[in-house]
Amino acid sequence: MPHGLEVDAEGNTWFTDVALHQVFKFPKGSRVPSLTLGEAFVPGSDEKHFCKTTDVAVSSSGIFFVSDGYCHKKDQEEKDALCVADRENSRVVCIHAGLKEGPGQPSFGSPYGPAGYKGKNVGRVFAVAAKGQQLYAVFGSIFLGMSDGKTFDLDSLNTLSRWIPSKGFGSPRDVAVSRDGSGIGD
Repeated sequence: MPHGLEVDAEGNTWFTDVALHQVFKFPKGSRVPSLTLGEAFVPGSDEKHFCKTTDVAVSSSGIFFVSDGYCHKKDQEEKDALCVADRENSRVVCIHAGLKEGPGQPSFGSPYGPAGYKGKNVGRVFAVAAKGQQLYAVFGSIFLGMSDGKTFDLDSLNTLSRWIPSKGFGSPRDVAVSRDGSGIGD
């Protein structure tokens, strides 16, 4: 069951499959993946397995992040942050991603404090996406069509706007923002 979708800076299409517990990378125009991570239909939590891969985010340098087990996330490269939609705790959490120092060399500090963490209780958030100084989030509801979206300032996590498509959201599971920030989709 395909779930998360991302197009990286080189035009590769990445997607995750919750049922297969896998991540796939397809070169632009190809129907054959150049990279497959995880073992089909075998969940796990070791270095060769995933459990319900729900989303993938790719930095401009090719470093990628995979959310596992319904913990959606998106990276915010300009801020060197990784923001996660923590649905079970009704919050958005942003941590230091370590992109600017290189892999394996995290440097926790400003603007995310000494522990590299910043969070805010915002409601039952299902997915987040970042663009520039803004963080976009979609929220779920137990009532069909009652879901909405909000735009937050990335530094303060204060709400900038609330939005609902004219036809409403069904049951949102992911959010994406166009490169120029003019379009938002779920």
